[in-house]
Amino acid sequence: LCSFTTRVNADVYFILVDNSRELRFLIEIDLYSQHSCW
Repeated sequence: LCSFTTRVNADVYFILVDNSRELRFLIEIDLYSQHSCW
């Protein structure tokens, strides 16, 4: 469930911003969090 929520958050960030370094960083953090959740 945690991984699913993180994935959804990443998708939302992607939709909100098309091209942004901060966005990419946030996605990376989300992915890391997903691993931690696992």
